[in-house]
Amino acid sequence: MADATPPKGYIAETSLDGTHWTQQAEGEFANIAYALATQRIAFPQAAKARYLRLTFKAPATDRPVLAIANIGGFTEAR
Repeated sequence: MADATPPKGYIAETSLDGTHWTQQAEGEFANIAYALATQRIAFPQAAKARYLRLTFKAPATDRPVLAIANIGGFTEAR
């Protein structure tokens, strides 16, 4: 979509029940407006979760639509 932009800042939270949330990470994607590479949000430690909530604090550029794609969750390597 030509009018879309990726998110700049984010908050990542997890929950086991969809009611009580724990913030796991907060930050910004460096240079995402011009380098549309895969972005990873690393949690400081492993977290058991059934739900993941991503809140985007701001768009990367001044466009009317925020766009994201292909969200995936991974477990730690054993």
